[in-house]
Amino acid sequence: MRTVPIKVTSESGKEIDYVLTIYKQSALTELEELTVDGKEPIKNNFLNYSIMVEKDVTEVEIKAKAIYDLAKVNINNLGEEVKQTTRKVTLEGDETIVKIKVITEGEEKEYTLTINRKPDTSGLAFVYVNGEKVEQTSEKTYEAYIAANSKNAEVLAIANVETSMVQIGMNEQEAGRSTVTVDTEELTNTYIITVTDSENVENTENYTLIIKKPSTDNTLKEIIIQNNEMQVIAEKVKGTNNYIAKVNEKYTDMTVIAKANYEFSEVSIDTNDYKVAQDTLGIQLNENTYTLPIKVKSQDGTEAEYTLQIVKQSSNTNISSVKVDGIEAELNENTYEVTLTNKLTKVEVNAKTEDENAQIAIDNIVYEKAEITKELDMDSKDITANINVKAEDGTTKTYNLIIHSLPDNTNLTEITVNGIKAILQPYSKTYVARVPIALTEYEVTAVSEDELAMVEFIDVGAGPVSARTE
Repeated sequence: MRTVPIKVTSESGKEIDYVLTIYKQSALTELEELTVDGKEPIKNNFLNYSIMVEKDVTEVEIKAKAIYDLAKVNINNLGEEVKQTTRKVTLEGDETIVKIKVITEGEEKEYTLTINRKPDTSGLAFVYVNGEKVEQTSEKTYEAYIAANSKNAEVLAIANVETSMVQIGMNEQEAGRSTVTVDTEELTNTYIITVTDSENVENTENYTLIIKKPSTDNTLKEIIIQNNEMQVIAEKVKGTNNYIAKVNEKYTDMTVIAKANYEFSEVSIDTNDYKVAQDTLGIQLNENTYTLPIKVKSQDGTEAEYTLQIVKQSSNTNISSVKVDGIEAELNENTYEVTLTNKLTKVEVNAKTEDENAQIAIDNIVYEKAEITKELDMDSKDITANINVKAEDGTTKTYNLIIHSLPDNTNLTEITVNGIKAILQPYSKTYVARVPIALTEYEVTAVSEDELAMVEFIDVGAGPVSARTE
């Protein structure tokens, strides 16, 4: 740019001063002035500026002014202004990049202003493992991955400030940077990197470096089968890669969830693509069994195959038969009843379920599969026992069993003497029969009320009496 003063004097002697500014074409989009909070940044080259601010600064005021009076200036696309503009910019992290545009007709130039916060004297600038730069995964935590067969790794830690002391694990401190070889025998190996301000030892920060190997774990943590009403965890068949899940026969729609044992392993159910940590698949269980292949791929790429078999479980709690000493008991609603034909002090009860996978118990003692036999004491005229059935799906039902002993009915329906009916005397067990006086022989018949009861004449004597029982 060059300025040429011009003076014009009229005939009357009046003078006017003019100024001619001559710009080079390239200067039309140049910056005349750039400040950050009133301070000029360093001009690194024609298009790049940089400045360092205090660590605790979160916002700065930037002023940009063009050489050309009619040029438009724009900071971070916050809006154009002619000749100059001032904007406030929020700082993000330790380094903030600001873009400044100077625009004229048909031409535009972009400048870069880099604003750095002053480095923390206890800050860690870079971490390298086996020559690879490691990024922070969270505040003050770095994670690196190495080969699965690695027994050790080389760690390089560089402080923000060259005079700060750096220590990796229990190794010696070094100024500015430290390089050590660390053991990596485990899948996950953790080391602490300490950076200390050399001028203020109280200003110390600890950083965590986690060195991981790709896991070889391709095992399953669990398989869950569920819907809105139920959840079943499949059981692994010992010594195999097979899992079995039993669900109630009333359910058809359900979801299968397969979870990897290691959080970064991948899982695939049936034809699904691999997914990290777990996979899900909706199914319809229309048959008695349903089989699904499941694959798990470890971080090192090793695959394992598993098989899930989903089996419908019966809810059948019916009993097929109940026998007491070989006599079939009769069912009325939920009660079985039987009367013995012999006088017994103990009886053997046998009960069977309709479903061979159901369990059955008598008086809640011990469940047995499908069939049970148990001996009961006939310690009273009638005894009652409970028969409990547990279906395959866990549904339970209780039946009653009533066992009647032999009847104790000793009543007589009638006694006749020579066809003449004897009369039972009131309030006694004595029968009286009146027969003609001329009779010399008597035929006596006694009939019991219980047709199975035994009737006998005791000590009839030597007289002319014949006895008969029915």
